[in-house]
Amino acid sequence: MNEYLIALAGGRKVGKIGRDARGRLSFEYDDAWSLEDAAFPLSLSMPLTVRDHGHDRIEPWLWGLLPDNENVLARWARQFQVSARSAFSLLKATGEDCPGAVQFVRPDRVTELLASRTVGVSASDAVPESREVAWLTTAEVEARLRTLRHDNSAWRLAEDVGQFSLAGAQSKTALLLEDGRWGVPHGATPTTHILKPPIPGFAGHCENEHLCLQLADALGIPAAYSRVNSFGQEAAIVVERYDRIAVAGRLVRLHQEDLC
Repeated sequence: MNEYLIALAGGRKVGKIGRDARGRLSFEYDDAWSLEDAAFPLSLSMPLTVRDHGHDRIEPWLWGLLPDNENVLARWARQFQVSARSAFSLLKATGEDCPGAVQFVRPDRVTELLASRTVGVSASDAVPESREVAWLTTAEVEARLRTLRHDNSAWRLAEDVGQFSLAGAQSKTALLLEDGRWGVPHGATPTTHILKPPIPGFAGHCENEHLCLQLADALGIPAAYSRVNSFGQEAAIVVERYDRIAVAGRLVRLHQEDLC
């Protein structure tokens, strides 16, 4: 029997990912999604003109949504009791906040998520009025960054409800910033910023990354907006997510595909 994850974007079903008894994956576009004027392909390698895509197309794309960090994958595997070698299983636990606009959710979560969100713009995902956020004090953000600096796999605390996935190997966490408050969102509510503490042994690492982004922008190269913040005794480069924008006072997820 196949197991499924549903791909959602902007309050609409994009399609479903299936896993058979042998662990082989497949992806199938939803017929209604394919007819949407604002529909986009999950990947340029999986065009909308083809309804079904096989394991060799969908599995590498899913791995591109996950950390390139064996410690993080191993930690998630232990926490969620799944295989660290299964992109499907890892995203089953963390796929409600991924790079871009698409969320990957269990079938039993679909009705709740669709009911809690408003329809976005251009097939993106708008944040609903009812926020699902655990708000943090500055001291709590400081403690998280301190833990993350010493343990590069501690992207989220074990007791956190909200989980997220991002590509890359560097230590990081993703949080929601609203009215000067930082929080851990979950459900339909997206994260807005990525916080990365300095890599141990590399003095000025946060400042260097921020300077490189500023230099790229000055040269006319599109770059994410960043700043270096202090949270108590802990410093971090804070990067505004380019795949989240504000539309009519609401946060909207934007689809993107990593060039790598």
